[in-house]
Amino acid sequence: MKRACVCLMLLLMFIGVAGCSTTTNLQNENYLLDEKFDTEAYLPGYDMQNSYARFKVACDTEDAYYFKPDQDAFLYFYDKESGLSDKLCGRPECPHDSSTCNAYLDVRFGISYYDGKIYFVKSDNAKPALYAIDTDGNQLQKIQELQSDMNGINPLVRIHRGYIYTAVVKSEVNEGKDMYRLIVQQEVLGQEEEEAVIVYQESVSSSEFGLDFYLQIQGNTLYILVNKQNADSLRTEFSLYAYDTKTRHQEEVVQGMYQGKFTSDFILEDHKGYIALYTIEDDGKYYVQEIDIPGKTLGELTEISTGDPMLSLGLQEGVVIGYKGAGEPSYYLTDWEGNLLHQGDLPLLEGQSEVHISVMGKLDDGVLFLLSTYLEESIAEALLRVPLDPAEEPETLWQGAAYLR
Repeated sequence: MKRACVCLMLLLMFIGVAGCSTTTNLQNENYLLDEKFDTEAYLPGYDMQNSYARFKVACDTEDAYYFKPDQDAFLYFYDKESGLSDKLCGRPECPHDSSTCNAYLDVRFGISYYDGKIYFVKSDNAKPALYAIDTDGNQLQKIQELQSDMNGINPLVRIHRGYIYTAVVKSEVNEGKDMYRLIVQQEVLGQEEEEAVIVYQESVSSSEFGLDFYLQIQGNTLYILVNKQNADSLRTEFSLYAYDTKTRHQEEVVQGMYQGKFTSDFILEDHKGYIALYTIEDDGKYYVQEIDIPGKTLGELTEISTGDPMLSLGLQEGVVIGYKGAGEPSYYLTDWEGNLLHQGDLPLLEGQSEVHISVMGKLDDGVLFLLSTYLEESIAEALLRVPLDPAEEPETLWQGAAYLR
């Protein structure tokens, strides 16, 4: 009997040690790709630029701003010091008018500045492939084919600390039901053979909800805002998730529901999240929801009263952006508290009568807008900077016409 007890005690001790060893291994797991990435401080040249994380095919460096217009099939640069702008191709023999040009870009998955190069996705034999080019338009090279299937709604590709992050909403049929599926994946930059890691995925019935997402990154945490919107009941359900890129641990930060309000943008700033909300009411009122990320709570819901019910609402660092296009394009800029900074009309180019407007980022204390027309015989586009200072007027940084559509 005594011998049996001793054996039982040894067995329990072994199980206990094994259990502790497993826990320790999980806690010590480190998926960072370089020692310099083991910091929560912002790393210029290695961190995703949150200002361009959604619907903005743009990025910037200390010297230049890079962007793709809506209707043009080429990538452009704007030199911040000289004010010069042109297609991003450094080949002097190139006519810059075909798919052989270094600046040719046929998809809108986004662009990223990373470690001295501009990265973007091109279609390569019907497959998404990641390319890189020098900031002066030279040395275009294929980096790798993506493992992520990017066919779907609102495809997005960004680079952060050696990883490629892809996201897309796919329309599928599952057991006879029409579904939307959001999938966010992580691939290793420059290592095509590495298997993609699924960071997050969720499916909903497309007859009940629309499915939408926003990605932001701070340090080694990827934040995923997931929106499920029901147009019939005018209801929005949302959840904010945090994915630790070092440990690959995921947790829900906060969740909520809005009646009669819909999400139009999301951005992080100083460990706070901000959600832009619009309504279908004809009262010109919009809202910004603050999220206390460390405290995992919803903060203040700020009303933005513009007096114009036709505005779209976007966000940049410290700025709430109301804007509208068509025949009388205009803007309405406030701070996070709803205090008016600047409002006015956006000038039309010669030959433009109606325009579509996109927010393209923030540059030198001003908001960047892209004005595009595609209902005219000629396709004219312009990149404008609207200063936050009401004493300054909007300025045109670039204008052109689309060659390939």
